[in-house]
Amino acid sequence: MLQGLDTVLAVLLITLGAPLVGLIPVLIGWSRITAQWNSSEQRTFPKALSALTASICICPIGLFFESIYERLADRLFGLVDVLPIPLTIFILVGSLLDFAAIYMLSERNAARVPVLIGSVAVAVVNIVGFALFFASSRGISMWTN
Repeated sequence: MLQGLDTVLAVLLITLGAPLVGLIPVLIGWSRITAQWNSSEQRTFPKALSALTASICICPIGLFFESIYERLADRLFGLVDVLPIPLTIFILVGSLLDFAAIYMLSERNAARVPVLIGSVAVAVVNIVGFALFFASSRGISMWTN
């Protein structure tokens, strides 16, 4: 049902592009938080940074569960062409976590700027990926006129 190069590129953009874009801001944010924890006695848990970390980790996990789902559907029921239900759920949860990280930026800590940059970058990648995914599912190709 959802086959072709356009769909593959959209799924890869979301599942691999978002973690690659968000990895550096997350690492910078966690390094700043651990440095703050080492230098002061006040240890607050960074909710926005945790949400962004979960957001970039959940999409590749969804790709793994999608491959298991497709194999089980093929072996147990003989279904070759199945809808990408687990991957879609994981991508939506990852996107919601990303927007939650943007919403939770009101807390003041050392990781505020990296979380803002990483969340906006991941949100842009997710929005572009969703647009490509829905366009390819409707039969619109970015390779032909």
